[in-house]
Amino acid sequence: MSYAEVPVRTVGGRLALDFLNTADWSQDGAVIHEKLGCEKDVRRWTDALNITQFVDDGRACDLAALRDLRAELRELFLSAVVGRAPNAVAIQQINDLLALTANTSWMVRVANQPWLAVESSLLDLILTSTKAILSDPREIGRVGMCAGPECGWFFLDESRNRQRKWCMMETCGNRAKARRYYAARTDQPEP
Repeated sequence: MSYAEVPVRTVGGRLALDFLNTADWSQDGAVIHEKLGCEKDVRRWTDALNITQFVDDGRACDLAALRDLRAELRELFLSAVVGRAPNAVAIQQINDLLALTANTSWMVRVANQPWLAVESSLLDLILTSTKAILSDPREIGRVGMCAGPECGWFFLDESRNRQRKWCMMETCGNRAKARRYYAARTDQPEP
């Protein structure tokens, strides 16, 4: 199920979280539906997030490297959400990548817009977003994971009472409501 078949949905609230959501995940962390099936899917995703102009340098993207990065970042964010220590290997790999982005040219004046980071790669943008979330306790404290059994998407919970449970109420939330309704009508325990 690639982005050629399904629309890009941006529910994470931050680039790094939307990157993690380019796959649907099982409870044990396996990819159920891969949305980045080919380079065109990466382009569809960057187009939907309106970041293609910053990362499209004409080079072929390394899908395997993007998927590996996504798995390592997911381990890091999942650890933070559930309150356990992350995998030391994942931390070292992310730190190594973050060190590489430190040499990126960030502030470049383009058409009187000095805030544009025009010399960034997709990796730079994802890692910068990751660093911003992980280095701010207010941000990482608001990261949540969808309660849907075959979703595993992350989001920044910006609700007033911080009780958000679903990536999107229209999908995972409605499925849960339907399961509860069916269980109540048939006197069966909720799955």
